[in-house]
Amino acid sequence: MKQLIKLLCIVLSMLLIVTTLPLLASADDEYEEETEAALVDGDYTYELIDDGAAASVLSYTGEDAAVEVPQQLGNVPVKIIGAFAFIGLPIQSIVLPDTLETVDYAAFAYCTALQSVAFPALLKSISASAFEGCSSLETIELPQNTLSIGVN
Repeated sequence: MKQLIKLLCIVLSMLLIVTTLPLLASADDEYEEETEAALVDGDYTYELIDDGAAASVLSYTGEDAAVEVPQQLGNVPVKIIGAFAFIGLPIQSIVLPDTLETVDYAAFAYCTALQSVAFPALLKSISASAFEGCSSLETIELPQNTLSIGVN
């Protein structure tokens, strides 16, 4: 009886492994598809948006205290600073490109050294928590065209 139970456990374990393998393979394929969309240009990781006509900044890997986001990444205009793109970085100032339309959720959250932000005239929206926890940021001047500003 013990041998039968042991054999049954082995068979069930193998069955579980065999049925789980396709799920693991498909999850790996999805991860590869997501990471293939990310592109790199200098210190910036970005993705193409608007059918490849514009860029969204995903992250910044540079070490400059004074950062000037370029007008273009991969020869397309930068329209969005993506969610969490600069979160927690020790930057002190940021100049955003004239092409920028949106600062996404928590894009600069907890950049505690951030003292100044230069916004472009065409900026349309600043999402919630974009500058949450930026304790050194005392004042900012928003362009007249800014249509929406999130909380925090």
